[in-house]
Amino acid sequence: MRVKAGFYDRFWRSVEDGTWEKETFSAFDHLVEPDSIVLDIGASVGALTLYAAGVARKVYSFEPDPVNYNELVSNVSLNPSLADSIVCSPQALAPKSRRTHLRASRFFGDSSASLMPRSGEVGETVLVDCLRYADLLQSYSIDPRELSLVKIDIEGGEFWLIPDMASLLRAQPVSLHLSLHGPYLARYYLRKLLRHQYLCRLVVKAEALTSVPFFTALFVRPLVRRRIRKLFAAVDHYHYCYDGGGAQPDRHEMLKSACDKATTIILTNQPWGSSTRQAG
Repeated sequence: MRVKAGFYDRFWRSVEDGTWEKETFSAFDHLVEPDSIVLDIGASVGALTLYAAGVARKVYSFEPDPVNYNELVSNVSLNPSLADSIVCSPQALAPKSRRTHLRASRFFGDSSASLMPRSGEVGETVLVDCLRYADLLQSYSIDPRELSLVKIDIEGGEFWLIPDMASLLRAQPVSLHLSLHGPYLARYYLRKLLRHQYLCRLVVKAEALTSVPFFTALFVRPLVRRRIRKLFAAVDHYHYCYDGGGAQPDRHEMLKSACDKATTIILTNQPWGSSTRQAG
């Protein structure tokens, strides 16, 4: 795998030495099938896109962050043996097909840009084109029966995207590798409730100084729990729910964990390790 390093040199070294998301690569080994299609939604600079393209027939890679997207395209072009299997797009996935603002938490290229406004943001915004999952399938003429994996890592947008995908996922289940960003969701509701960044900063500072998260516990956390439960309800038809390493935690404990920290879940109808690749 050849890549453009530069600003991302440290990241690519961690990929090479196996310290970056080792469990995610292992999950791809279990879930990505030969001659299948993979959707990489929130592809960043392309590490998982390139890895999946080594197995799948086609990988559709979506990354709306303009800095990451340019890096993604460069990295794909540096791997001509894989490039024909990869389609890159600067579109975002969302519950509505429209143009809207993508917001950088600090700066574009730091892999934390989101469609969801959050407290504490100091970065710029850019208009991006959004697609619904149903429109994506239609626009790219993708037969969902050919999908072996949809990987979603979109910095909080998953809490609105997954419920919108629910009816199609029930009609044609496809394995999901899903990153949940509960802390970003809390920042979204804090921003929504207080409206102004300076009020958000005051509340965060006061709660830190007193060690009493009164406002968060009373007003923010119930909204976070409700939104996360809505996501879990949208995928309750899946037979198996694993954590990033392939273990099966209690779903109630997983929901609780998702409120407090970034969490990875894998939703699938196939037992762990049952893919044709693993069997072979």
